[in-house]
This record gives sequence, C-alpha cells and structure tokens, in this order.
Amino acid sequence: MTKGDLIGQIGSGPRDPHLHFELRIVIDPSAQRFWSDRNSVALDPTRLLYGLAAGALPLRSSGGPAAVTHSGIQQVGSVPFFRARTDGSPQPHSIPMYEPTTDHERGLIALFTTALELGRPVEVEYRDSVFFGGNRVPASVVLA
Repeated sequence: MTKGDLIGQIGSGPRDPHLHFELRIVIDPSAQRFWSDRNSVALDPTRLLYGLAAGALPLRSSGGPAAVTHSGIQQVGSVPFFRARTDGSPQPHSIPMYEPTTDHERGLIALFTTALELGRPVEVEYRDSVFFGGNRVPASVVLA
C-alpha cells in the first residue's frame, strides 16, 4: 500500500452512510486468511497518528517558564490521554496513556505532575498536533 491508495468507500446500508476502518497486525502472513480474528490483532491507529503528528511538525518552545495549572487523565473518544495545562498556553499538552507507553512519555508525565505538586514552573518544547486539534505534543519538559 502506498500514499494515495484507495482504502475504502462509503456506501449506503441499514444505517447512515459510514466507513468502517480497522488496522490489524497479521500474526502469520503465510496463512491464507489473514483477516480472521485468530490470525490478527487489532491495532489502535491513534498512537500511530499521534506519533506521526509529533514527528512531522516543527519543534516549538513554550517561550519561557510557565506554571502548570492542571493535570489529569481525559478520555478523547475512547482513548485516554494525560493532559497538562499551563498558564502560558491555552492549548493542553497531551500524551497518550495506553500501551505501549514509552519511558520518555512516562518521564514527561512525571515532570508535569511533579511541577504541579511543587508549584514549580516548567519550560516545554512541543509540536502542535494536526490530528488532535488544539493539543500540543510535548517533546521535552524541564523544571524551571
């Protein structure tokens, strides 16, 4: 499959027109029925999209120290995200909270949480997310 290939069509059915899209990892590619539930595992595409947004966009600076005003877990659809807000940005900094969570992501979450608990400002390097609207994908967090 390459960029621009047709991956689905919307048709009419018993419900309003819609497109069902699912990504699956095939366990045994030599099997004739890759799509069977016994030979594939469903993959949540949001982490791939989130990672693509982070890797494809320019790195920005928060512009100096800012106080963390709120942090916590928020569901976006059915996907849990850690979100931290600072007084220096109207957009939240968002980190996906489902496996596989990386050590880097856990470290960023710990720094935001510690900053809020201690009342310490942070400096954040981030990328704006094209996939999740008004969210920022933090690349680094430093206690100021």
